[in-house]
Formats: sequence, C-alpha cells, structure tokens
Amino acid sequence: MALCLFTTTRAVIIAGGDGSGNTTAPTGALTNSGWQFQGKFSESMGTPIGPHHFIAAQHISIGKSVGTKFYYNGETFTTTAKTNDASSDLTIWTVAERFSSYAPLYSKTDERTKGLVVFGRGLDRGVAVTNILGGTTIITNGWKWGAPNYTQRWGTNLVSTTNMIGGYPVIVANWDAGGDDCMLTDKDSSGGVFIQDSGVWKLAGINYTIGPAWTYSFSPDGSNQFNAAILDFRGDNSLYGWNGSSWVLMTSLQKSSFYASRISSRYGWITNNVTDFDQDVDLLPDWWEKKYTNSTTAMVASADMDGDSLSNLKEYTADTNPTNPASFFEMSGFLASTNQAVYFTGSTARQYQVFYTTNDLSATNLTWIAANTNKVWGTGTNSSITFTNTVNKAFYRLRVSLP
Repeated sequence: MALCLFTTTRAVIIAGGDGSGNTTAPTGALTNSGWQFQGKFSESMGTPIGPHHFIAAQHISIGKSVGTKFYYNGETFTTTAKTNDASSDLTIWTVAERFSSYAPLYSKTDERTKGLVVFGRGLDRGVAVTNILGGTTIITNGWKWGAPNYTQRWGTNLVSTTNMIGGYPVIVANWDAGGDDCMLTDKDSSGGVFIQDSGVWKLAGINYTIGPAWTYSFSPDGSNQFNAAILDFRGDNSLYGWNGSSWVLMTSLQKSSFYASRISSRYGWITNNVTDFDQDVDLLPDWWEKKYTNSTTAMVASADMDGDSLSNLKEYTADTNPTNPASFFEMSGFLASTNQAVYFTGSTARQYQVFYTTNDLSATNLTWIAANTNKVWGTGTNSSITFTNTVNKAFYRLRVSLP
C-alpha cells in the first residue's frame, strides 16, 4: 500500500553534520544558486520573478490579503494584487514598488536527475529517530522536528522524477543521501528550488508538500507518535505513518520525499501574468527587446546600439529609442528665478526628479539634494518641473526612473 499523506512544509533538515549549518549563502559551486532571490512573506517565503511580481505557494497565500508586506534584500514592498493558478499551487503577487533584481525561470522539461538547491525557514533539526538493524546495529531513521526559529536555510538534493500530486504538476526529490542532502518539514512551503542551466541557477520549483507522511510511530496504534523527517525506513522495529485516517506500515523501499510546484509546466501561465516579463533577466523586458530587435533576448543591456553614448539599459530606463542616435534623454531648458524650472521631453510612462548640489562639480564627494520631493510623471514634449531654491549658486541635474 502506498501511503500518500501531504502537508505544508516548514524547515530544511540537513542530513550531514549537527544540522545547524547552511544558514548563510552557499558558496563554491553553489554560489548564486538562489539564496539572493529569497524574500520573506509573513512566516513563509517568496521569490521575485519580475520588476513588480513575486511567486509563492498558493496554500500559504490563503488568508493573506492584498496589502501584506513582502521583505526583500533589506527593502519593504507592498502587495497590490494576487493571481492564483487554477492548475497548480502557485500564486503570483504584484507589488507597488520595483524589485532591483529577480530570479530567472527554468523553462526546460528535463529536470529529472538534475541537482537542486532548495531554501526554507522554520524548524531546527531535533533529536535523532533511531532503530535497530539485524538485532545489533543502531541506525538513524531520521530526525524529529525541532524548535521553530524561522532562519533561512538551504540544502541540496536531486530531482528523482516529475509527477502529478493532488492534480498539480510537481518535481519530486527523495531523501537518500548525507552531507547537504536535505528533506523539508512543516511550513517550509513557498521556498524556492533552483536548478542550474548553462552555468546559471534558475527557479525550477516552489515548495509545495511532503510525503509519504510526517507523523510517525513505532506502534501500529500510533502511541507515542512524533513528527519527523525520515531518511531511512529500514529497521527491526516497524515504523508506521499516519495517512489521515489510519496508521500504515512504512516499507524499507519507500523514501521520504518533498514536492515542489513545477515551474516549467506553468511557464506559459507565469509569463502571461507577469507584466514586463524578462526571460534573460537583463532588466530589459522581453516586449521591449523584441520591439527593437525582433527577438526577446538578443539585446545586450550594456551595449550602445545607436552610438549615442547611452547603453540600451539607460535607453530603456529613459524610454528613448535605442536604435536612433537622435533619441536620448536630456534637459531642454532651465529658467533661473525665484521659482526655478527645468524643461524636458518626458515620457508619460516615466517619473522625473530634479536634484541640485552646492558643491563644485570637481569635488570628490558630491552631495545631491532633491529639489522636488515627489517624483513627477512626464507629460510629453512640454514636460517641466518647477521648484523653489534660494541658494546663491547651485548645479542641477534631472533624473528619470522607472515606476
């Protein structure tokens, strides 16, 4: 009988060492493997996947209303909308502010046997669950769930297969090794799973559930039951798992597994619901690259296609034409009076702000002060910003920014 009891997941439990490690960004071959893309969403996690969007597990989004804060790289973001997927346990959240970085997505369907790095936060590893093998040898079946601390932690594993769980597409990882190999526990949901693609770590899954059980007992009646992550079901003492209605004998051939919502299966749904989707994560949206190159990934952000000394990224930021050297961002006029004014051709899709400094421009550490506190939307060729500045001498500059 196959036992298949699923629960939300909570903390990464590491097989090797004392279980207290992996609380800082992985290094070496695992550098930039996704740690930098994990944000805090209440007690759970989320992963930015676009300038104004992050993705999370749908079941942790229940009860979270629009307006809930998302914390990422030391900044606070306010959610303004959410979109649930009818065909997976995924939710895309929209935020008012702009993410400065976001994760690339794994769109290939070749996840099987690939190495992965997974992230979570919550429980420590508790005391070992031990058994006897062959009447004499003491083995470790796994570890009980410890105390919660909500510390971000990482572990590694392999994708054993892809499957459908609860009617949703998932990638599956079994727990059958030591070292940094890991299993998840209650409320580790919504952490990201990353797989490497041509040297780049990409988001391949969002933690969904675990199995075949999470509550165990060495008695068929469930006495002295405990919550645990089980590495090995072998042993002379039979181990039973709760399937939601009865206690079921766990066989030695079974493996504890975790399941992550499969990004590649829902790639089209994701790209259709992320405004300014950026497949190659170069801060240039796919639609903008295709507009000027007929390809969603051909443009190089740092290159200067039209030779006007502005990079393609700066052209996108200013909403100017990267293929026309006569199209670039500049101030068109300045009126010096009690109420001073800056004139420019502004995009209605961009915001502008004037800054000034009383330092000499050759100074080592220039201090630029906002002349107008609030950013102003462009209004076309007759755009202007008027402000009051009573200093005797100052230099001014105009800044354009993406909303």
